[in-house]
Amino acid sequence: MKNQVIKTPTKGKEYFGYNDTDIVVSGKKHDSMDSLLGSIGTKSILEPTTHIQIENVSQLKYNESGALLTINHKSGDKNKKFGLTFSNSNVRNEIAENISQIRGLTKGITSESKIKPLLINLFFILIGSMLAVALTGIAFEANNGGEIQEFTGRRSGTKNLLVKIATALGPIGVGIVGGLVVLYLIWRAIKRWRNPANEVIFS
Repeated sequence: MKNQVIKTPTKGKEYFGYNDTDIVVSGKKHDSMDSLLGSIGTKSILEPTTHIQIENVSQLKYNESGALLTINHKSGDKNKKFGLTFSNSNVRNEIAENISQIRGLTKGITSESKIKPLLINLFFILIGSMLAVALTGIAFEANNGGEIQEFTGRRSGTKNLLVKIATALGPIGVGIVGGLVVLYLIWRAIKRWRNPANEVIFS
C-alpha cells in the first residue's frame, strides 16, 4: 500500500497516499505518489489538501464494523483528528497496520461501547417506523380516491418515487413491507447489541 495513490469514496479527500515520512490526501486527481506529494502545501478551493507527517501521528483508530480510519496527530501545538473512509475495510486495516509499523505504534483491541450503536440503531428504527406509517397513510388516502400532491424542491424525485410505490402497493402492501423493514432494523439492533464490534487502536 505504501507509495501508492489509493482512491477513496470520501468527498474532497478522494486521493490518499503515504510513504515513510508523509501522509497526503487530496481532493484533486493524482496518478502517482510523486504527483500527490507535489500537492503538499497547496491551498486552493480547487484542490483541498491535507498533509500529516508520520512522525506527528500519535494514534490510529478504527471500528471493525465500518471503514473509517481516524488519525490523531499533532499540528504545531494542537492535537488534531483526521477521519477518512475507505471503500474496503480490508484496505483500511492494511493501511493502519503499515503506518503503525512505520511510526512504531502498538496495536490494542477493545470491545466498543454498546450504548452508541444501540442509540444509532434505535434512531433508524424510529425513522423507519415513521416512514412506514406515513407511506401507509398516503397509500390509504390514494386507495380511497384522495388526491396526492407531488413534492417539489430538493430530493423531490425520491419522495415522489416513494409515493408512487406506496400507491401501487396499496395500504396493506405498504404495511407489510414497512413492517418487514422495521423488523429487520430491530433484528440488526439486537444482533449488534449482543455482538459488539471491536475497536482497534494503535498508540
